[in-house]
Amino acid sequence: MSNSVLLKNCIEKKGIVKVCGAFDAMSAKLVENVGFDAVWAGSFAI
Repeated sequence: MSNSVLLKNCIEKKGIVKVCGAFDAMSAKLVENVGFDAVWAGSFAI
């Protein structure tokens, strides 16, 4: 399943999607471990 389909399903199911920004791989892993629904990450830093 593509990431866009996963995001669409999450939005349809929950209505509000908890997203956190990450500036490197370590912070992205921390966001994932805390339990956010999605991670926003800019390609410049990762």
